Amino acid sequence: MKLGLGLGTLLMIVMLIAGIGYRAAVRTEAVSHAVQFNSTQKDLALAIQLAVSGDGCLSLGLAPPGLLASVGASMGQETV
Repeated sequence: MKLGLGLGTLLMIVMLIAGIGYRAAVRTEAVSHAVQFNSTQKDLALAIQLAVSGDGCLSLGLAPPGLLASVGASMGQETV
């Protein structure tokens, strides 16, 4: 009797911990998909904004303007 009660209790504890872990994994996966979706939406919105504004990479600060002017000058183009 005591052995059955002890093993039953142990089994219930293991099932409870497994259930909590499973639920946490499901929630983590759902949040991961939401983050990926929002990141994709942000990237698309930024691409649309850059395409409409026509600034390209300069509005993001990816290339300093002096670098682009020096590249243009080395190619024989006038800088403004």
